[in-house]
Amino acid sequence: MNEHNQAKNNKNVQLILVDAIIDSPYQARFLSVTDLETKESDKETLELAASIEANGLLQPVTVRKAGEKFELIDGHRRVLAQKILKKQFIDAIVTDMNDKQAQLMGITANLQRKNLNLIELALAYKKMLDTDTFPDKKQLSASLGKDETYVGDVLNTLNMDKRIVE
Repeated sequence: MNEHNQAKNNKNVQLILVDAIIDSPYQARFLSVTDLETKESDKETLELAASIEANGLLQPVTVRKAGEKFELIDGHRRVLAQKILKKQFIDAIVTDMNDKQAQLMGITANLQRKNLNLIELALAYKKMLDTDTFPDKKQLSASLGKDETYVGDVLNTLNMDKRIVE
């Protein structure tokens, strides 16, 4: 059974309103699900929208309840693509997780797809340390399945000249 069918058979998959989705405070990308300018200027997101239009949404987004809304854990570009296509609804896996789990899942999903640039990755690592999601680089490294030296090197990119970082 492929991932699409597995997700569709998951009892937690729901059809939710795209407008009910809010950004996670742990979002690693420089994209916002409410930023129309970003949506329309991001070539990869436009290509994803074209693919979804042609083939449908193959992988649901992952969200958790946040009051009357849903906090997006994984799938920012898919939500942006749905908005570009003016779709009202999106398939979502609704999960129950704490802040630490949500933050770790979001960064891990992006790492597995290798979608984050080095600065986005460094900022995500820094946020996990700054918010005490992980108390130190050693525990962060272990949770990510990465070498501690690698995590340190990624974090050190934030010490570069601000013009490069921006």
